[in-house]
Amino acid sequence: KIISHTVGRVFFTYITVFIVACGLAVLLYFFIFKYKVRKISQYAWLVICSGLYIFITIKLDKYPEEAIHLIEYGLLSYFIFNALQYKIRDRAIYIITILIVLFIGTTDEVIQWMVPKRYWDFRDVGTNVVGGLVFQLAIWKGIRPDFIDQPMAKISVKMLMVVLTVDLIFLGLCLSNTPSAVKSYTAVFQSLSWLSAEEPMSKFAFLKTA
Repeated sequence: KIISHTVGRVFFTYITVFIVACGLAVLLYFFIFKYKVRKISQYAWLVICSGLYIFITIKLDKYPEEAIHLIEYGLLSYFIFNALQYKIRDRAIYIITILIVLFIGTTDEVIQWMVPKRYWDFRDVGTNVVGGLVFQLAIWKGIRPDFIDQPMAKISVKMLMVVLTVDLIFLGLCLSNTPSAVKSYTAVFQSLSWLSAEEPMSKFAFLKTA
């Protein structure tokens, strides 16, 4: 709110574009002068991914403060990727990374829902995931790590299934967290009664038929 009231909400758009441009410039510098990458396709994919970040940022003109989430979750996906590479050395690492980003992004939104004057929005979850997805695309097609060249291992399949299952259960719980559901469990756990004052996380309901 301080930023919104001083420099304006559009500041988030400018700062996101600036960070993307700086990141691309740094990568191109290392590609050209340090690693001496010769494949034009790698440069093309880095430019494409940077363009996607900028395009999505511009499309978020009604909610420019959400644009910074693209950078935050892009960097988060990079750190997750780095942590996973010690165990996973095949292409499953990209999918697992994105699924972990989905879990963290959903958790972030649940926390926001629980905080007064903060709001839940599935659109924000999608923005978080897209931020991580584009960054992983840049790693896969642009950077192309040398160690990602092995057949899919059992540990990769196991981890993939575990993370996917957790995500599906978590999202299912969010979708089922309707006002009536909130009313039901806050009646049992009265210490959580303040949650009933929060905006609905989900409005799905069964339709009555004659």
